[in-house]
Amino acid sequence: MASDEALLDTREICRLLGISRATLWRLRQRRDFPSPIRLSTRRIAWRRDAIDAWLEARDRAGLA
Repeated sequence: MASDEALLDTREICRLLGISRATLWRLRQRRDFPSPIRLSTRRIAWRRDAIDAWLEARDRAGLA
């Protein structure tokens, strides 16, 4: 799998962004975060390229 196709789970997202699971949940509830991919009934992950694009957009908007 290429790095741009990498999937990050909740734990990896929280570590990468330096946020708690509660903060991630709030971002998702406000729809201020990329949508995850459902891997199974109890597991989700995010595409690394979607997270990178989200971070870049926040940086351009001065929100980072």
